[in-house]
Amino acid sequence: MVLGENLSHPDFYTYLFDAIEEGILVMDKDDRIIYVNTPMARIAGIPREQIIGLEVPRDFSEGTVREFKNYYLQAKKNLTAVFFNAIPVVTPAGAMTYQSGSLIPVLHGDRFNGMICTIRDVTEQHEGEEALRHSEERYRSLIDNMQDALFLVDLDGTLIFTSPSAARILGCSSVEEMIGLNIADEFHYYPGEAQKQFEILQKDGIITQYEVILKRRDNGNPVIVSANIQFARDTEGNIVGIEGVYSDITTRKQAEEALRNSEAKYRLLHQSMRDAFASCGLDGLITEFNDAYVNMIGYRPEELHEMNFRDITPEKWHAFEEEILGNQVLVKGYSDIYEKEYRRKDGTIFPVELRTTLLRDEAGNPSGLWAIVRDISERRRVEQERETLISELQQALSEIKTLSGLLPICASCKKIRDDKGYWNQIESYIVTHSDAQFSHGLCPECAQKLYPEFVTP
Repeated sequence: MVLGENLSHPDFYTYLFDAIEEGILVMDKDDRIIYVNTPMARIAGIPREQIIGLEVPRDFSEGTVREFKNYYLQAKKNLTAVFFNAIPVVTPAGAMTYQSGSLIPVLHGDRFNGMICTIRDVTEQHEGEEALRHSEERYRSLIDNMQDALFLVDLDGTLIFTSPSAARILGCSSVEEMIGLNIADEFHYYPGEAQKQFEILQKDGIITQYEVILKRRDNGNPVIVSANIQFARDTEGNIVGIEGVYSDITTRKQAEEALRNSEAKYRLLHQSMRDAFASCGLDGLITEFNDAYVNMIGYRPEELHEMNFRDITPEKWHAFEEEILGNQVLVKGYSDIYEKEYRRKDGTIFPVELRTTLLRDEAGNPSGLWAIVRDISERRRVEQERETLISELQQALSEIKTLSGLLPICASCKKIRDDKGYWNQIESYIVTHSDAQFSHGLCPECAQKLYPEFVTP
């Protein structure tokens, strides 16, 4: 049939209904299907011959008509058209679909005389919309829960969009409180920074890891953030604003500052120590030391960094020290104070006293050694002088002769009896039994008695 030859011919309407995309069902007053077009058979997944004569909704499975039935009964009861959108329908062929359409009651007078149903399979559209909705939900969830803050401002610096984390970082009660505010005036601790960032963007096109100080709106306290910023463009590539993301690094910067202060105090402590300090890895390579250690050893710092502590220890001490490291340091974490010798750069051997302690990494594993080292050359010299003095005193004492005990002496002539029974002049006895020597003279009484002529009374 040539279209347009006879619009009243029945085949014209059959051709027209089969050519449209929507499926058409026509039910009589008893709810039996009396007409099915080709698109409807395609949607149902079965030949139209198997659909003709079925009663709606009795002859269809629950899965097929669960949602459809309510709309059908509503249209039949109210005798008004009912529209449905993306309802789940299991087709007679068993396919899960989503369908949209309309139910239009056919009236005879004011009584129900049948139903015309149009149906469109919107499964792909629905699934696409669902995927988009889930994607948007995930995107929104990501934005709502991210720790970093997203932002978008126009070219005047007015905030257009930001994430909830920005409100937390900048002390605002909500995102809504922030929208419409000028970021330079309200959120930059130093307002001139906003213009500086804009100039950098104009020059480089992007800013990465840019540290800037913002301020909390609730108390004005500074907040240090690290930002990545770029121009925002429309679909035609025109610059319409500035967008980016920033993270709050205030705690990290405070920790870094505290660490720097701690390291400065640590360095000052070590450099001001009178004793030498040194540390090394488990391989023995020297990694750190103070000025006292440099002065004691005589090597330049750059030379020490390339040396092993065994290089400055005479070989005769190697086995002794390895035993201390294995039996004390690695077992209990430190050694007892012990003595050994060092070799200076000029070859001088000198004694030292030290205690070695084990270093551990964050996991608790041994990572190195450190020690406080003291040059005991002066102490050894003093000890040697003391030993020499003690030896000399002992030798002197051994040579001293002493008189002790009871000495038998004559009451008249004053002679002393020795241990052999002989009587000796007192001078002879003392000379024999001590290192004393006598010189002779006269006391005044004896001189007057013996030589009165020479002594004036």
